[in-house]
Amino acid sequence: MKVVKDLLSEQIYKILKEDIINSRINFGEVLVNKNLQERFEVSSTPIRDAILRLKEDGIVDEVTRSGAKLIDFDPHFACEVNQLIMTITLGVIEYSLKNPENRKEILANLKKYVELEEDNVATDLYYECDYHFHKTFFDYSNNKLLKDLFKKYNLINEILVKAYHKGAISLKNRKACLEDHKSIIKSIEENNIALTLDLTKKHYLSAEKIFKKNIKINRNKIDEINSLIKSDGTKKIDLDLNFRIVKDYHHLYIEKKEEETVSCLNGILQLKIPSETYFDKYKIKIEFVENKEKTKYKNQYLLYAMNNDIIEIRYRKEGDRILLDENHSKKLKEVLINQKVPRDVRDRIPIFLYKNNIFWIYGIKKAYIPKENKNTSELRQVLITVEEVMNEG
Repeated sequence: MKVVKDLLSEQIYKILKEDIINSRINFGEVLVNKNLQERFEVSSTPIRDAILRLKEDGIVDEVTRSGAKLIDFDPHFACEVNQLIMTITLGVIEYSLKNPENRKEILANLKKYVELEEDNVATDLYYECDYHFHKTFFDYSNNKLLKDLFKKYNLINEILVKAYHKGAISLKNRKACLEDHKSIIKSIEENNIALTLDLTKKHYLSAEKIFKKNIKINRNKIDEINSLIKSDGTKKIDLDLNFRIVKDYHHLYIEKKEEETVSCLNGILQLKIPSETYFDKYKIKIEFVENKEKTKYKNQYLLYAMNNDIIEIRYRKEGDRILLDENHSKKLKEVLINQKVPRDVRDRIPIFLYKNNIFWIYGIKKAYIPKENKNTSELRQVLITVEEVMNEG
């Protein structure tokens, strides 16, 4: 992956941060300068500057001459970060809402971000909207130190949230969080600051319950591994989406689940309408619906098809094009570049096809659908819903 010369360190910093936030780089992992130089095809200077930025964000624990080590995260640490953000947020809310003019502007911003959260609740854009919702109070605090503190620890909190809230559970949590935000707005409209503070505190404590639940889950995994160690013969336990631990008689080792990934990467999944299955780390549900004008969430697609028609799902390949309108199409590669999708992510985005035409680049772009298809009386509305999931083991 080669990046352009403008602000090299800034670009590398953003890519690495996104990799960490989305668990492509794991907690406690060591970033090796030489490997990063090869990946981005740059000298050591922008790599070092990018790592120092991550250090300022609190993501990097230790910087060495050869690279850096990311901090180790666990649910206990997540609870501590959550408690810190909650404490400073409660103080800032009380201060920022004292001014009636501030209150009007704060309400306008909060409503704007809640609307964006609602539109993006099923995508990772939700986290950015959530960040700006909470940041709004700090913007009116007139305290740079508090703003910087919130920015630093909210980034760490976002990484924790994405690491522990996966798949369908994540969507359920986001929707609950969205309702909390609406209740907070209503309390501010009613000028009930005591209720605003109480609702905000409960909002953060509900997140803490989720983190504590993961402590229990982690302990269950440890018990499972202990049982594996004591077992006879050959057994396996999934550690996460990418790795499993294997007990092979007297040997214990960790292996990468490459064969499962390769079969998805090189193959085409064909699904009859309706159906429900998994494609790599994605849960895909295809169902018939009636009188639906548009999809509510960005992880959904609505098209017209017939019973037992085939939907194909695969990763991109050379020469792929997507329809923009009746007379124009565009190379898939150009769409991904225009959307600033990192090169090493482009091959991991599901592509949906119907009658050999690409109609959806998941999470990136929805294609033009020819109107002539809708004239067939046998065609029915089909809703496709995609959720990112994580193996539970």
